Amino acid sequence: MKTINLPSGAELVIQLAPFADADRLNKAVAKELKALKIDAQMELEDPNFIKDLVCAAISSDEIMTALWVCFKRCTYNGQKISVDSFEPEEARGDYYPACREVLVGNCLPFFKSLLSQLKDASLEKKAESK
Repeated sequence: MKTINLPSGAELVIQLAPFADADRLNKAVAKELKALKIDAQMELEDPNFIKDLVCAAISSDEIMTALWVCFKRCTYNGQKISVDSFEPEEARGDYYPACREVLVGNCLPFFKSLLSQLKDASLEKKAESK
């Protein structure tokens, strides 16, 4: 369980989804990431990469459907998250940060070793090019 303070000051509590639900989200994210172009010279903090990643995620019905299944185990200001949670105007600014936190919280365990390998490969390639 992880507690995050969102931009509005609201509290998001993330409970890890069951493996099957998190895996479904992970697969949906992987499907979208597959279409993104990444090369060894690119920094993962590149604003264009982040923009492409965010746009791919929020425009994917598959990711959003899987994400909402994971949201069911989380709370927003002490209340179980539902579509009504982000209905008030002041809560809408928390929607994307909440999506990000739930997505990262549930997918990062799958990607940790892969990201480490990609980072190592990138560093090796940079060292070879010098």
